[in-house]
Amino acid sequence: MATIEVRCNVKLPKAIVLATRQDAFYGAICWTLSNGDTVAVEMDIPEDEIRRSYQQHSSRGDWWVNSRVEDLRISIRLENVSADDLDRLYARHTSERTWVAHFETSAGVGLDQSYQEAPELGRRVVAEIRETVNLILRFVRDNYGQHWLRLLSQDEKSLQNFLDDVRAEWREATNPWRRLLIAVLVTSIGSVYLGVMRLYLEVGDWHTIQQAVARKEEPSSVFALLSDSRERYYQGEPRIAIIYLNSALEWAVQRFLRDQLSSKIPSEALEKVLSQTHARLLADWVLPLDRTIALGLEHKEWPSIKKIQKLRGEAGHPAKSNEISTLTILDFEKLVRDASTAIAKLSGLVAPKIPPPMVGILAGGTV
Repeated sequence: MATIEVRCNVKLPKAIVLATRQDAFYGAICWTLSNGDTVAVEMDIPEDEIRRSYQQHSSRGDWWVNSRVEDLRISIRLENVSADDLDRLYARHTSERTWVAHFETSAGVGLDQSYQEAPELGRRVVAEIRETVNLILRFVRDNYGQHWLRLLSQDEKSLQNFLDDVRAEWREATNPWRRLLIAVLVTSIGSVYLGVMRLYLEVGDWHTIQQAVARKEEPSSVFALLSDSRERYYQGEPRIAIIYLNSALEWAVQRFLRDQLSSKIPSEALEKVLSQTHARLLADWVLPLDRTIALGLEHKEWPSIKKIQKLRGEAGHPAKSNEISTLTILDFEKLVRDASTAIAKLSGLVAPKIPPPMVGILAGGTV
């Protein structure tokens, strides 16, 4: 069995947005996959532009620069590559047909590379690239509120087309890098938001993701519902957005009551309590406990919690009223912010950032 390295550059469907000051260093995130292969992810960051913008405006006060990350650089160390697949990569397998691909370098120089088809290895590499990119995107989307991010899809694009799009290369040991060819190629700053500059991905946020990945943690499933909710709202599906928002609150209520009551009442009694409707749990259990332990829900997030509950009833029975259709963006985003804070209070989790989408390449402002 052999070990090879693969590297590629993945263009993201939607950009990650950063929030930086003078420090624009986001180091590589590295971890080991379940099969033993190791991966590293780096963001392609316009550091020079960020620093110039910061130096130009930093005298104005607490200045933050927002920039877009369009690409991720991926490196994978693949272990246990079979001798047959290695021979195919080198186009030296005696029982396989050999193909020749022609490339032109950036200088216009022609280059021919021989290769043989290795579909199993290709599927492994493509799957690991997607898994790697999507884990990072899920953390930023779900834990840091960048709901516009799109995961790499499991589409029908051919393996070689995918690898060609990300310009995948491979090498063994210290040999020169070669294009990764495993199959025949199939031809185939605008809006301004005030006071949000720090709501995007900061250097410290990236470090937090690094640590979470190293601990083999997964992005928060409940905050994924919040991102899904915002995504559906901006896609013109406010009823589904409200359903997702209410589901996130239901999850938090269930977790909160389990944490508060499991040591105080028998398990059978607890399950009977938790089987009550969400409305009764809020009125009969959450609100009294909130007053007892001083979470601060009643005088802050409670009106939004109740409104989400009311709108959830309408979402399931559209004929009852039409209040959902009258929700403005500001109305909806306030519900999301309050729901996020309430979920954090009830569950003990850290509330995610709730940034708006960014339009343009570079922006900035004071906080």
